[in-house]
Amino acid sequence: MWLAFSNNVQLLFLLAHTSHILQPLDLLVFSPLKAKYRARHNEVVSSFDEGTVTENRAFLKCYQQARVHRITKSNIKAG
Repeated sequence: MWLAFSNNVQLLFLLAHTSHILQPLDLLVFSPLKAKYRARHNEVVSSFDEGTVTENRAFLKCYQQARVHRITKSNIKAG
């Protein structure tokens, strides 16, 4: 903390149990994205061994599909 203070860096801390109010994008944009990604990822990689190259490549495919469906103008505006 002293190093931050001496370099003119101000530290901010969130109060406990307030992130849903102070970080609305977490709730309205990223939470649906994570849920869609997890569902799609579980479908795609259920037959792969954990940590394989194929499973790792599936991440990009699943993430892109989830992103298209869940990061929308309406979700962003709501956040």
